Amino acid sequence: MGVLDANSDVLTVNGAAKVPHYNRDAVSRMLGLAPEKLQLSEDHVGGGFGIRGELYPEDVLVCAAALRLRRPVKWIEDRREHLLAADHSRDQVYRLRAAVDARGFILGLKAKLFTDQGAYVRTHGTTVTDLSAGLLPGPYLIPAYSVEGHIRLTNKTPAGTYRAPGRHESTFARERLVEKIAVELELSSIDVRRVNLIPESAMPFHRGNEALGTHVVCDSGKYHDLLERMLVHLDYDRLREEAAARRAKGEMVGLGIAYFVEKSGLGPDDLVRMSLDKSGAVEIVTGVASVGQGVETVLAQICAETLDIPIERITVVHGQTNRIECGRGAFASR
Repeated sequence: MGVLDANSDVLTVNGAAKVPHYNRDAVSRMLGLAPEKLQLSEDHVGGGFGIRGELYPEDVLVCAAALRLRRPVKWIEDRREHLLAADHSRDQVYRLRAAVDARGFILGLKAKLFTDQGAYVRTHGTTVTDLSAGLLPGPYLIPAYSVEGHIRLTNKTPAGTYRAPGRHESTFARERLVEKIAVELELSSIDVRRVNLIPESAMPFHRGNEALGTHVVCDSGKYHDLLERMLVHLDYDRLREEAAARRAKGEMVGLGIAYFVEKSGLGPDDLVRMSLDKSGAVEIVTGVASVGQGVETVLAQICAETLDIPIERITVVHGQTNRIECGRGAFASR
C-alpha cells in the first residue's frame, strides 16, 4: 500500500520484502523521484521463496497512482491471480555433450541451455540462466567446461528467482547425464560418481567460473564419504536387487540417486548502525531484510556476545529505508 504524506511529499510503501533498498532505488528512477522522497517499509512476510522481493509492475503502479491521486492506494490479489502473474523458474531445456574415458570420468562437458523467460525480463535480469550455467558442474571435477545460456521470450509469465533458481534444473540435467554415461559404458552409476566426485583433499575447489559475479568455489565437503554412508544407510545393494525382481514381474519401478550442491548466501558486505542511549540500551539499525530467517535474533546475539551485554537490552530495526541509507536485504540464502 502506498501512502503520500501531504506535508513532506514523502511516499511510504508498506509491504516491501527481501530487497527494500534496491526496489526503492528502482521505483525512484522510474517515477523521477529523489530516493529520500520514497520510503519502503518492510513487513514480516514469513518466508521469501525468492519471488516476494521481486519488483512487480503493480508495485510501480501503486506508487504512481498514490502520487497522481494523492490518496492511499492498496494492491490486493487473490491466490489465483498470484499464481498467474508471479515468477516461475523451472522451464529450461538442456543439451549436454560429454567427453569421457573408459572409467566414466568426465574429461570435458559442453553445455547449451535454453531458458523460457516468459513475456519479458524482470528486475532479476538473467539470474536464472546465470546460476544454471555457473552451477551445472555440481560436485564433479569436470576439468574442461564450456556453456552457453540462451534466453527465449514467450507468452508465459516471466521467469525469476523462485526457490533456488537454476539449481534444480541443472541438477536434473547433470545427474541424468551421469546415468547416461553409466548406461553407455555399461558401468554402475555409483562407480561413475565415485570417479568424478571432487575429493576432500582438493577443497577448497575453485571451479574457475562465476555465478552472479561471484567465483564458484566448493569450499568444503566430503562428497565420497557422503556417498558411502548413504549406500550403507539405504542398504543400496538390497534395494537394487528388490527393484530388479519387481521389474522382472512387470512393475515399472526404478532406483536412482542424485547429487545436489547448494550455494551459500551472497555478500559480502552490508551496513549496520548501532547507537547506545543513556540507559544502556542498544539499537541496531540494519539494511538486512527479514524473510523468516531470524534477523533480529541473530544480530542481537552477535551484538550481545561481542559487547558482553544482556540481549534483553538490544533492539533490532530492519527493512526501513528511512532509517539507513543502504542495504542488501535478504536473498540467495543470506
